[in-house]
Amino acid sequence: MPRKPLSILLVEDDEAHAEVVRLALDEAGVGGSLTVAPSSEAAWDLLRGTDPARKIQKPFVAIIDLRLPGASGIEFLDSLRQDPEFCDSVVFVLSGTASQDDVEEVYERNVAGYVRKDSLEQAARGLAELLGHFQRSVVLPGEPLY
Repeated sequence: MPRKPLSILLVEDDEAHAEVVRLALDEAGVGGSLTVAPSSEAAWDLLRGTDPARKIQKPFVAIIDLRLPGASGIEFLDSLRQDPEFCDSVVFVLSGTASQDDVEEVYERNVAGYVRKDSLEQAARGLAELLGHFQRSVVLPGEPLY
């Protein structure tokens, strides 16, 4: 049975960074949809379905930046992990911070991976390739096994 397209929620406030990620996903052939939220609050609106036309459907993969306006990416991750509906969400961090404390904090919250934006284009390509393999190989929570 062919894999279901991957639904991706990108929580990123920089439009240029979001576009680089979008292009990398397209180049890597990661099929599915990419929805961008510029803040944690906007991400929750998408997850809760405030606008039903843009509601993120499970299963999905979230990619979050740590430095966001309003609630930080770590605060968003905390609230995601505490929510019974979304606590099993697969989350990758794509961040420009290189603090060891940040890395340790997000792994304590069970992220699937932490990718640094040292070279955004290179990081986005690497993450897109990883997500392509992930899409082909991993069964996500709520996804049919067969």
